[in-house]
Amino acid sequence: MRKKGQSLIFEQVILFSIGVTIFVICFAVFNIYQNYFVSLSLHDQLAQMKGWISSHIIRLVQHEDTDSSIILEIPKRIGGEEYNITLDNSGIHVTSLYSEVTKESPLYSINNKYILSGYIRSTERRFIIYKKGNEIIIS
Repeated sequence: MRKKGQSLIFEQVILFSIGVTIFVICFAVFNIYQNYFVSLSLHDQLAQMKGWISSHIIRLVQHEDTDSSIILEIPKRIGGEEYNITLDNSGIHVTSLYSEVTKESPLYSINNKYILSGYIRSTERRFIIYKKGNEIIIS
């Protein structure tokens, strides 16, 4: 006696299992690609922000006035993450809060002539770069 009913159910279970496996593999591959490109985007955008702020600091240093300032507006999030901007004598540091990716720049030897200081969070959205004598401060 052949058991046709059992083999038909077994075939359907195997077919369903193969379909679920293909779905899970496709989901995993696309998730890996998405995470890779989001990470790549985060690194590029942090580097761009660092360069943009550095260029404004250099522009401020080139002013003849001993006291001057620039007001800048920044995005609240980069790559979906909030970030910090720190200015100290080693240069400028832009750091994402969640993934802790940091982009740094020594500011082209400006730290030899000026005292650099300050810290801001991206949630403030607006900050000022001050030049007071031989100090450059962000706040």
